Amino acid sequence: RKIGEEEISITVTVLICLSVRWNWMVMKSMGFVVTGSLGGRGSFLGSSASSKCPKRSRGQVGGVRRRSTLSMKAVSEVSKDSFQGEVMESDLPVLVDFYAAWCGPCKLIAPVMDWCASEYEGKLRVVKIDTEKYPNFVREYSIHGLPTLAIFKNGENISQIEGAIGKQKVLDLLKDNLPELSS
Repeated sequence: RKIGEEEISITVTVLICLSVRWNWMVMKSMGFVVTGSLGGRGSFLGSSASSKCPKRSRGQVGGVRRRSTLSMKAVSEVSKDSFQGEVMESDLPVLVDFYAAWCGPCKLIAPVMDWCASEYEGKLRVVKIDTEKYPNFVREYSIHGLPTLAIFKNGENISQIEGAIGKQKVLDLLKDNLPELSS
């Protein structure tokens, strides 16, 4: 049977829309705001064959818009040489994001790390380390998956968690290990 152009177009549109729906769910769990609906005629997953995913506008990715109410402080990147001074000898507790440039989940938690750096400025230092550039940290801190978040206090690794976690889990991690941040 020969497939017509209209059938291919509809199939591609449905696949793109399903991808948008999955991304929407992931992004919503990471603290993003939906700018369109996900059901009904003319929406992401409309009931008619003629419905299309909404066109993107500036500042949007796949139908979601990142919250931009906070001015984000950049998370500083540390190297093998600066790790001792920036993390181990820090007067403040340090949240370290062990990541890799190719890691998709690492990119998903980057806005949460930026939020932490802004929210806890002066109380918590937030840094990131590229494990591809500095593989010695992978062995030294027994990193089995990326991203890995570690909390250092007084030069000691007091807690570590692997995987892309949402803002609430990061807050719980900080609250459980650094109760002084709550005040």
